[in-house]
Amino acid sequence: MGSLRARAGWILGDFLPYGFAGFAIGHGSYAVGTLVSGQQATPPTTLPCAPSPTCVDFSFPNSAGGSGVFFYGFSVGGGLDVALTPNFFLRGEYEYVQFAPISNITASISTVRGGLGFKF
Repeated sequence: MGSLRARAGWILGDFLPYGFAGFAIGHGSYAVGTLVSGQQATPPTTLPCAPSPTCVDFSFPNSAGGSGVFFYGFSVGGGLDVALTPNFFLRGEYEYVQFAPISNITASISTVRGGLGFKF
């Protein structure tokens, strides 16, 4: 997964709070499986239906999946840079990514990052 983001912030002394938004892309696999089962009575009888010529068990399995599928979505978040010295800063940020549904599956990711940076 990766994201391309635009970031904007405001300098407040040694602090730089910022927000960002952008486009996210992921690559992966997915699988969905369902099974519906029950009993059907003809003609209608009282329940429970015991196995007999008028009570028939039924089952409808279904599955779907994909391998090597690209997922597209958006990324939003924010963070804070704190200047420790004129050249070193500490960073913390939160990012939320949500991908468009595929086969009625909606995937989202929340990440928290921290780091130490050097500017020159």
